[in-house]
Order: sequence, then structure tokens, then C-alpha cells
Amino acid sequence: MMIPALICGMVFTGCGTQDSDPKGLSIKADNIEGFEHVAQIDAYIVQRELWGDPTIIAEASFVNNGFELDLPSELPVTSLVPVAGEHAQNISISDPSAKWAFLGIDVKSNDDALYLILTNDNAHNQADNQETKDVIYIYVDCPVSLSGEVTEMESQLPWSSLHLSFETERTTTYSNLSLEAGWNIVCREVTNDFTSDELLKRHFTYSNKNTSDCKWHIIVHPRQ
Repeated sequence: MMIPALICGMVFTGCGTQDSDPKGLSIKADNIEGFEHVAQIDAYIVQRELWGDPTIIAEASFVNNGFELDLPSELPVTSLVPVAGEHAQNISISDPSAKWAFLGIDVKSNDDALYLILTNDNAHNQADNQETKDVIYIYVDCPVSLSGEVTEMESQLPWSSLHLSFETERTTTYSNLSLEAGWNIVCREVTNDFTSDELLKRHFTYSNKNTSDCKWHIIVHPRQ
């Protein structure tokens, strides 16, 4: 497992307004079952390029069926990307200069294709289940709110047990999502619709809905 990256101080120069200092976050989990061979948990910044080395920002030991991850209140500037991205014309963004980062949580084990997710679906096999609700941790460098929807087609690499390739239509909806400076706990609802053997429609909705029904589960497929 990679050595944690040094967390650098960050100077906020992009946001139009800075109403509050970014806040850190402590992620606590206990009474988790099925983790007999887990020794360590790593938190990293998700990258769009799957071949890039992730930036690890926190580590925690897995003790007594639980862990506690302390996320820093500031991230390196290089870890952040514009919220607007390439779809600024489709999404209403209160501060177009805002930047963000998404968190991933890895399990240190003999299988590199394991990671942790807080979800209401104990299987989380998105090829079979039609709907799931997950907790997503999002960092922003200043307060920002988003609303709107964007749909795009993307090539789906072979991923099923039959090694079939699917064309994927991905729709992302921001349902009046409000983010504070620092780390935010966000609800992500995912709907999958296999319209045909060649087309998979996926709908991701990000909101501030309650996620108290979600529990920690281990996922046995590569990071996405």
C-alpha cells in the first residue's frame, strides 16, 4: 500500500466568497462484520484517470470491528478540480470558481480490488440491483450549491462475468445540492436500467437527503 502523501497547506484564491474556513471530518465506524482479514483503512482522493496513483490523505487501523478516519480540513491544490468542469452550461452553480474533490476509502488486504462504501445495499452489485443509495464524501474549497442535470454517453469497458461490453448512458442530477467549505456528507442515489443487451442507462442523483439507513460494506470490484 502506498505511503500517505504529505498534506500541504492550501491558499484559497479561486472562490468569489469565503464565508467560512474549510472544515475537516472524522469518519467513525463500529460493529462492522465480515472484515476478519482487514488491518488498515486508507482514504484517498478519487481521480478521473484510473491509471493515476491516488493521493492518500488519511490512514486508520481496523480495531475491534471498527475504525476512525480523520480527514484534513485542507487539501493540496493539486487534488482539486473545478466544480463546473466541462458541463458548466448544463448545471446551475452558485460559485463557478469553486473546486472540489471526491473521497474513496480502500481496504488494505491481499486483494487490491476491495474498497469500502457506506450504502443501503448489502450486496451493492450494481449490475443486478436496480437502485442503491450511497454516502459520498465531497470536499469543496468554498461554499457552493448546484442544481441541474446532464446526460452523456460513455464507453463501458468489459466488466461482467461474460466479458460483454455495454454502451452506457449516464445521467447526473444535482438536486439542489448545498455544500459547505470543507468536507460534506452527500447522498448519492443510483438507478440502473438495462434497456437492452447493448445499452445500460445509469442515473446518479446527488442531494442532501438523509443517509441514516446506510451501513458499511466491502465492495469486491475495482475502484471507479
